[in-house]
Amino acid sequence: MNAVAPRFICPLAPPGVGYNVALLQDNTTFTYRVVWDYVERFAADAACIADGARLVKVLTLAKMQALVTLFTTCPGYVHSGNYWIDGSNINATDVYNITQWTTSDGEPLPTSNQFWGPNWPSSTDIRHCVALWSNLVEQPIFGGGWAYQWINPQCFHPCYYICEK
Repeated sequence: MNAVAPRFICPLAPPGVGYNVALLQDNTTFTYRVVWDYVERFAADAACIADGARLVKVLTLAKMQALVTLFTTCPGYVHSGNYWIDGSNINATDVYNITQWTTSDGEPLPTSNQFWGPNWPSSTDIRHCVALWSNLVEQPIFGGGWAYQWINPQCFHPCYYICEK
């Protein structure tokens, strides 16, 4: 999953300066800003809303691949960090059912391992929020590197975050 998305072009604006627009592999556009403030999930959500945006919704493989490409290949963005994205099971009637993970406006999150890390989500009765998580992996051909997948940390765990307009 962590392959480079060939249509994604690295942004010119450095992280935190402003919003960037990307053309994704599925021909949709994506307007985003990476924020390297280390905060709990609800503070990240509030900061995006105050900026006229929201936490990034990652519902397509094209957007997931663009984020992975951003953090693994783009100058100024290659960063071993963990990022809040829009998703939780807070409103689930069955917190153990992966199909009840949704965005803040109720859209279901993808359930495949192209998004979720191995054995995630876990401890879904106490870990209710979704983050794009970095993990150092061994890649024999390339000498290793950072891979990004979703996990569900506790919502008060501090992470960086990504806003989307």
